[in-house]
Amino acid sequence: MTNSQPTTAFPPGTWAITPDTSITLTVKLLKMIDVTATLGLIDGTVAIAPDGTPTGVTANVDATSFASGIARRDEHIASDDFLDSTTYPLITFSATQITTSQPEVQVGGTVTVRGVDAPLVLTVTDITIEDTTAELNATAMVDRSLLGVSKFPSFVIGHNVAVSLGVHLSVS
Repeated sequence: MTNSQPTTAFPPGTWAITPDTSITLTVKLLKMIDVTATLGLIDGTVAIAPDGTPTGVTANVDATSFASGIARRDEHIASDDFLDSTTYPLITFSATQITTSQPEVQVGGTVTVRGVDAPLVLTVTDITIEDTTAELNATAMVDRSLLGVSKFPSFVIGHNVAVSLGVHLSVS
């Protein structure tokens, strides 16, 4: 018998993060204009222990997929001034600590951009699980300069990048 009612308790096993997951980045330009862009997910997993506790999260993001809607900006961000996506086509995340306290889950880990590691803490909210699929939202803030993405000073392009995720999962 399957559960057709939404729940927030993950059944144990490995869940695949599906490619329809949304990854949105927002940064301040000239300290007043929000610039928003997206990245595409390649793959990822969430591991759930038999007691329902999340034990691991990994994700691989396509750095070459950066899209802000302005081709010239996208090409510049892809260049070695920023993501250097030709040399480093992957952005990776691996959880090192997961803390659950309702209604939020904190997923701390390491994000790697341009071959440089930096800490990243995701705050996970709005978890809905139904049968073999799940959806959740997560947010984080990362200082781009810690990742070697520091071409312009913060008064031109803010150092803090807001990350917003709309994650879709399925039992793998």
